[in-house]
Amino acid sequence: MNEAPDSQEVIQLNAEDFEKQHDLKKRIAEYRVLLQRAPEMPGIHYRIAGLIMAQPPTATSAEEARKEFEAELKIFPGNAGAEYYSLALSIVCGSALRPGSLFA
Repeated sequence: MNEAPDSQEVIQLNAEDFEKQHDLKKRIAEYRVLLQRAPEMPGIHYRIAGLIMAQPPTATSAEEARKEFEAELKIFPGNAGAEYYSLALSIVCGSALRPGSLFA
């Protein structure tokens, strides 16, 4: 890890380590760094969305999570979990059946 401290693998390991420390905000921040380096890496937006949902809800958290799930679907359209949560959060956020959604 000392040879490539800025590698994608090290950044992902750091993010996972923050979870063990129960520091979800640092984990999200580390995943965002990873997305800057590897914007097409599947699974990262999905993880960020899950972390947003794992925190106490705020006025904007459902919409933030929905956007992350939709970003995941642009990278990996076959992610059934992202599709499910995106649709469920669209209903919660009042944006279900918007143009381009699954059932529109």
